[in-house]
Amino acid sequence: MRAIVVLPPAKTSHELDLFRSMPEWDLTVVTGNGFGPDDAHHSLPTRRIPYLGSPQRWTAALAWHRGLADVEFPPADVVVSVELHSPVSTQAAKVARALGVPHVVTIWETLPDNPLYSLPPWRGTLRSLVESADGFVCFTERARTHARALGCDPSRCHVVHPGVDVERYRPAADGLAAPSVLLFVGELRADKGILDVIAACDDVHARHDDLRLVVVGDGSLRKRVETLAATRRFLDARGLVPRDAIPQMLRDSRALVVAPHRRRFWEEQFGFAYVEAMASGIPVVTTRCGAIPEIVPPVNGLVAEGDVTALASAIETMLGPRATEVGRVNRQTVLERFDLRRQGAQMADVLRRVVRQSRRRSAEQ
Repeated sequence: MRAIVVLPPAKTSHELDLFRSMPEWDLTVVTGNGFGPDDAHHSLPTRRIPYLGSPQRWTAALAWHRGLADVEFPPADVVVSVELHSPVSTQAAKVARALGVPHVVTIWETLPDNPLYSLPPWRGTLRSLVESADGFVCFTERARTHARALGCDPSRCHVVHPGVDVERYRPAADGLAAPSVLLFVGELRADKGILDVIAACDDVHARHDDLRLVVVGDGSLRKRVETLAATRRFLDARGLVPRDAIPQMLRDSRALVVAPHRRRFWEEQFGFAYVEAMASGIPVVTTRCGAIPEIVPPVNGLVAEGDVTALASAIETMLGPRATEVGRVNRQTVLERFDLRRQGAQMADVLRRVVRQSRRRSAEQ
């Protein structure tokens, strides 16, 4: 079977990993110039504006591909696009109608009160997709709750968790690392909680002199973090590192520590860094922001957003002997729920079901 995947100008590698792991499916991938994978079949010029509230990050909040209607697509069984507020999804719906195949919208978003849904042109985009899409694949239960709150037919909403490569992300052969190195991986911006993590480590370092916090990422707070690193010998600000280096960095770490908190337009929607850490057999210390409690087992250090004292206490717990059992639970959780190959097969099954149902409805009309 063949799927046409039309992606907005945003980070797309994890979603494509899921589609590419589907057995017995061929993909035609469409994305925007300068975004997405280098091997996309069609990389189109894209018009876009900055995401409201964060001008330095370009996303799919208002973006559309130029020339999509002129692309000659091969025969396909389904067209897939991303998010209910994306104009690219309305473009994908037109492609699906032209080809006479069903249209499926994948959903990361978890906030039904996101202002984008009540403002033009996103309001019209939402309404048309809710009415016309043949299926909605939600990447968390929280995303499905959000989709249903927006009016999506519950019978057409399916949950498929994304996955990670459990061979690439695996525990260290000699067990959990010594209790000294913590790892932060993520954008260096306020709502990812990097400053809360550093403040918590200030507290913990007073009792654990050998503590180190390795910070990987870039963003608006990078200079602030580097300034703090100059006055804290435990803080190692690495900036961006090659993606291929992350698996070994996780195996060399005692725990992953990230402390996101919700803002008006965003909350944690899935959190690949958490799942990669769990697959690597290490504990996670984080907040109960958004979908995190659905993804990260409660044996980990889950604390209230913004509670630096609780964050420090959870870090200290994971420096002790309990961490080994937490890491074991995490690894088993990923094998059961977030194995990329298993999740790819689940996605393939959902798309086949949507295709069958669409064909059945067409035959009955």
